[in-house]
Amino acid sequence: MEPDYPEFLAKRLRSLGMIDSIRMVGKQANIPEWMQAMDVVVHASDREPFGLVVAEAMFLGKPVIATVPGGPGEMVRDGENGLLVSHGDAKALAEAIENFLQDPDFAAACGHRAHKSALEFDSSLYARKVLNTINDLEADLGK
Repeated sequence: MEPDYPEFLAKRLRSLGMIDSIRMVGKQANIPEWMQAMDVVVHASDREPFGLVVAEAMFLGKPVIATVPGGPGEMVRDGENGLLVSHGDAKALAEAIENFLQDPDFAAACGHRAHKSALEFDSSLYARKVLNTINDLEADLGK
């Protein structure tokens, strides 16, 4: 949707001397395979309302780093099933990435707990919770 963006990124990578370190692969249809190849999934969006990518990565048991504010901050419990950093704080983001890469046991534990957390995103479970909340509200209003 932004046709100039790939070239912008390539120029930026060249200027930083990182063009040989990062491979830009374009749009992919086989996301689970790509995500399984990742050591860490970083979602650095500004005020993401939900963060489906975060939920998908968590379901696959990946250690996730997400930015706050936004919806991912409601899914990721900092230090437990992933890491949270403030949007725009590049130093904190780099430190979070290093934290996972330098401590594979911590990354694996977060990924394991992330998978368990992602199971809570089941639509039938969510529907039951909504229905229970409505029933509770009706009961409270009837008192």
